[in-house]
Amino acid sequence: MKIFFRPGPLNSPEQFIKEDVMANMFRARRSMLVGAGAIAGYFARTPAAALAANPASDDAPANAAGKMINVEQALDVLYFGVANVRNPKYAGGAKGGGRDDTAAFRAAIASGLKIVYAPADHYVTDTITLPVDVSLIGDGMRQTIIESRAIGTSLIKTAAPSGTQVGCIRDLQLLGNNQTGAAGNGHAINFIDPVRGSGLWTPQGMTVERIWIRRFRGQDSRDGGSGNRIAAAGIICVEGLQNIYRDVLIHNCGNGIYLERAQTNKIENCTIFQCDKYGIASFQSVATVVDKCDIVGNGSSGATDPGYPADFGMGNVISFRDEVFVFTNNKSKNTGGIAQLYLNSTNGAVVENNWLRADGDATRANVVNHALFAVKCPSIQVNKNTFSHILAARTSPASARARIVRFATDSVNGVFNGSFSNNTFVAQSGLLTEYNLCLEGRSNNCVFAGWDISGNRFGTPLSIGTAHVIDVDIVVRNCAFTHSRMRNNVFYAQGNVTRKIGVSGTNLSAHNNLDIGDNLFKQDGGKISDNYDGLLYPTRRLGRGTFASPHLAPGAVTTTTLPVSNALPGEPVQAFFSTPVPGVILSAWVSAAGMVTVQAFNPTQAALSLGSANVGVIASRMSDAEAD
Repeated sequence: MKIFFRPGPLNSPEQFIKEDVMANMFRARRSMLVGAGAIAGYFARTPAAALAANPASDDAPANAAGKMINVEQALDVLYFGVANVRNPKYAGGAKGGGRDDTAAFRAAIASGLKIVYAPADHYVTDTITLPVDVSLIGDGMRQTIIESRAIGTSLIKTAAPSGTQVGCIRDLQLLGNNQTGAAGNGHAINFIDPVRGSGLWTPQGMTVERIWIRRFRGQDSRDGGSGNRIAAAGIICVEGLQNIYRDVLIHNCGNGIYLERAQTNKIENCTIFQCDKYGIASFQSVATVVDKCDIVGNGSSGATDPGYPADFGMGNVISFRDEVFVFTNNKSKNTGGIAQLYLNSTNGAVVENNWLRADGDATRANVVNHALFAVKCPSIQVNKNTFSHILAARTSPASARARIVRFATDSVNGVFNGSFSNNTFVAQSGLLTEYNLCLEGRSNNCVFAGWDISGNRFGTPLSIGTAHVIDVDIVVRNCAFTHSRMRNNVFYAQGNVTRKIGVSGTNLSAHNNLDIGDNLFKQDGGKISDNYDGLLYPTRRLGRGTFASPHLAPGAVTTTTLPVSNALPGEPVQAFFSTPVPGVILSAWVSAAGMVTVQAFNPTQAALSLGSANVGVIASRMSDAEAD
């Protein structure tokens, strides 16, 4: 039994009525006998003639004279009111059974009623345009099938903008002809504002749920005009506002879900796979949310459509020039693009609690995609994800190594900041990894600052059967990496795992206000060849001694020379007393290899006593050494 709830205020009288009736109808199973007195309290205001005008089926007309009422029809009558429900079979004589029903659907829509209800059947239609606040519902994604005969244009569209378009499309299957190019269908659901730039944001508040969309692979407009044609999408929304796409299954389409200049759209609990271009693409949009979706095997064409920026890129999921893009609790794998999740010039991206797998494409030489690739995305947050990869099918080149997560910028004027915390990288049998995490610029003028790379785990205790070699877990290169921290990460090598380098970088120095350390390197049957490589981190050596005289006259200077292991001229040196000596100024320098000279100066007008205080020095050197 399908129960259709119209979007509206919760706890309305109509909703209470509907829930009460629903409980009784569950007890009555699939249908119920309605006589003149049965549920009279609910039907008292509905004349029998009105009920008869909208029968639920050929063999079950809905009336108040002891006939059978279809449960779905009865509930919609009670909730929406009989005057708001229209069945295209009776409004326009829809035939079903795979025959052309375009006229019937258009007649049902033209009736001015708010609900177009298509019972279980196989319909064939050309373009259907939904006016403001009109909903299209069926009996389920396997029961109500609407097949498109709209070639090169969309199956379902919205009407002219009005500033509102509250309604729903649900419990249907939308079927295309699987043809590409000029012979193929256009978009399945077209939410392109008919007047772009109007500021009215049409549609608004639409809900698309429990829809199966497949085989829409032709060409259609990207912006509603005659130019910029792209691969047909299961759902396209341009300049729409606050729409929800829930429990939608899309496969074998040109694109899955495509958003452009849209605001606060949410995609949840959807499965999108085997689309030629993108599973999900969000372009110049605001506050796009993708949650609890399964996005698999999209982007096989390997090329973008004409009309996009050169760096638009390909992938299972793409966010390009968005303001806030939230990607949470999803699974993504198997794409022919450059990444499972590709972010470019998006501000404020949030990537959390996902499973992302980098894949090798055995059919395209020299292409190894990433699990996550983010380019010029300030204030990005990547937390609590699991990253994996599979490269076993890769044949060209045989030595190809996977690249798992990459943050990149070529900007010399901006600052790329972000958080990468509490993520897990999983080792796999028989694979090669170039890097797990890379921060990369074009030159030292490209700035990565304000980064927190902490609490990540590189490797797990899960055993693997054959060797997995990782060249480097974290690499920072060709950039200025400053005012950041890299702490409390775990580098774990179980059996058959070799980690050549834990952290590698150029121009990494504590002088750049970096906090690098307290990382754990654990060999548990595997091997970690080098914890750090290329880091300039302070190593400290200590020297202690005394001055020859315990007294220092006014304006006097005294010196002493202390041995300090491996001290070299030019290294910074700090001097201190073992107990405070007020008034004395200390200075120190490396006067020769392994020797530090310490000077004490009394700037006061009175003699000062050094007493029994010892003097100590610390010599520091930036070197490629252990930071822990």
